[in-house]
Amino acid sequence: MASPQTKNGYTIIANEIMEALAGIRIPGEARQCLDVIFRKTYGWKKKEDNIALCQFQKYTGLKKQTIIKARNKLLALNLITVTQKDNRSGQKYRFNKDYDTWKPLSKKITVTQKDNSPLPKKIHTNTTTTNTILSPAGDPTMKLDERSFSDSNELQIDSETGDEIRATLKAKNSMLKLLRWAEKRKGMPFANAGKQFKAMKMAKTAGYDSRDLALKWLEMEEDKYWRNKGFDFMNIINELDKKYERT
Repeated sequence: MASPQTKNGYTIIANEIMEALAGIRIPGEARQCLDVIFRKTYGWKKKEDNIALCQFQKYTGLKKQTIIKARNKLLALNLITVTQKDNRSGQKYRFNKDYDTWKPLSKKITVTQKDNSPLPKKIHTNTTTTNTILSPAGDPTMKLDERSFSDSNELQIDSETGDEIRATLKAKNSMLKLLRWAEKRKGMPFANAGKQFKAMKMAKTAGYDSRDLALKWLEMEEDKYWRNKGFDFMNIINELDKKYERT
């Protein structure tokens, strides 16, 4: 039976931080990685520390690609900062304790209706909640619906032949929606849409989904360098590889 004792070591975290964390929704794998960061920094009375991917794997038992996605979510929430210094192993992690700057994911309410009749303005309905990311300005036309960019490969049956097929059209539709969303963000269509689809396919092969690309797009939008230079999905792939694949 486990019997942990503080005399064998403990991590000091301010009550104010714990209360702030209780008020923000953090996906399970992302929270696991955040706990590792707490252990390796505050657990050693340090503000930041170099942590290799293999250390995250050791403590969480998660696969490398899952850890990379979880880390991406923590960055999108602005809960942590990650920097690479010199040629040392692993990135340098720091928890952002300024909870006023955290960026919790917004929630979008979708009304479920059985018939096609219009709904009155005030009515009790069955609702489902989906995660969305709003533009910095909060423009509702720029909402990123997590379900809209689903890369699900669910099994389907061909209605004519009865053969089992994979929902490849859904994946293509997901990429098209992501492309149109990005074009709205930048205010103009891509001149090379084929190149953008190629980048999205490369990302999927590397283990990233459409939502990961959208999160990275929003992150690069806030970077002054990329705002001035301009970027596309090929740049996003390069940045993801450069920032997250080092160990």
